[in-house]
Amino acid sequence: MQAPTSFTTVGAVVALLLVGLVLLIYAPALLALPFFLAGFVVFLLWRGKRRADATLAGRQGDRVPSTEEAAADPVGDSGVRDAARSSSSHAT
Repeated sequence: MQAPTSFTTVGAVVALLLVGLVLLIYAPALLALPFFLAGFVVFLLWRGKRRADATLAGRQGDRVPSTEEAAADPVGDSGVRDAARSSSSHAT
């Protein structure tokens, strides 16, 4: 009746040694993970705040286009003048 007890004791000691070996190898990674996650969260918050502060006015300035710049010019944009100029010798 002592055989199962001795096998259990030997199994427990071997299991504890294996767990100790695994922790010896992976403990630095397990300890570094919370620091990495905290640093990554801080980086994401900082980057999000910086992107939220960037607005169109910040990139383009406070310049407002004039009416002539903002108005559509279908004839000038379509190339009709260039086609008419190339087909005739006088300006339109």
